[in-house]
Amino acid sequence: MINSGEAGWDPPLPRKPGALLAVIALVLMIAATGFGVYELNDALGKKYEPKADGCMATDLGALSTLTTDAKPDIVRDETSASVCRIQFVRADGTPTAFGLVTLDYTGSRLASRLQLASHEGDEQWTTVAGLGEEAWQSFTPDECSFQVAVRDVNTVLRVELSGIPGEQLCSASNADAQKALTATAKATLARL
Repeated sequence: MINSGEAGWDPPLPRKPGALLAVIALVLMIAATGFGVYELNDALGKKYEPKADGCMATDLGALSTLTTDAKPDIVRDETSASVCRIQFVRADGTPTAFGLVTLDYTGSRLASRLQLASHEGDEQWTTVAGLGEEAWQSFTPDECSFQVAVRDVNTVLRVELSGIPGEQLCSASNADAQKALTATAKATLARL
């Protein structure tokens, strides 16, 4: 046989990974999955469990300072278990202010973010620092209407209060009313 000068070379076939490399890859996959679940649980976290009666957790003490001669009355709304109707009534039966407290427990932090975003509407909201993970408030002086909406982990709390024109609540300063609403929301979240 004559050598033509052309050399032929067949590279060796790649080896299959050994058992040790397969075990290392499996451990890395389990660790990455565990870390991912931990991070996802934080993003979709859950802190509050639904209460049987959210109305009883509502603390109206701070709002009572705006209507000194009227006593608060709170009742669950017949149409929704998450809504409570509030009314401040004088001893003679005259109402001075009324509103709603809405307490929604969502399945996760992400769901509560979406729920709070749906509350934006047409109101002119301002951000409130130090209340839950996210909070907004609004004031409509023409209608003597005050609102605060708070998101804390998997819960969205919204307090709305309107005064009857000429009553004490409508003559209160915007800062006093917003401070009372913020204190009400903070105290209610602490009771949940």
